[in-house]
Amino acid sequence: MPRHARTPRIGLVAAGLAAAALALSACGPSEPDHGGVRGEPTHTGQALVVTGIDETPDPLGPAVRAWATDGYLIVTTLGSGSCPNIPEIDEIADDTVSLSISSDTEGPCTADLGPTTFELPVDQDLAGYTVEVLPQD
Repeated sequence: MPRHARTPRIGLVAAGLAAAALALSACGPSEPDHGGVRGEPTHTGQALVVTGIDETPDPLGPAVRAWATDGYLIVTTLGSGSCPNIPEIDEIADDTVSLSISSDTEGPCTADLGPTTFELPVDQDLAGYTVEVLPQD
């Protein structure tokens, strides 16, 4: 086969690969809309005692961890990266923060257990408070 006959095929293959790469990049994950950030917090404040969760010998630690810092309750949950456990403050009273946890299960969930950290705004200093995780319905 003459050399000039192969050149259009190579260009066609390269164009096809470029189009496939562009199409696949559009399928990548978008920014999360749950308000959390994948990973552990970098600035935590004072660690708070968390009750209402099952303590397991998991090397990653308990399923919920919490810290008090200026104007925020920092909460880290463990779960799927695409369907994280999302905390919400139900009530703050008597040195206790009641926290409910819901799961963002819209669409398929990945099996990539890891931490997601949330900054929940509060109007008071929560240093010394206990965080009570309420049972899921």
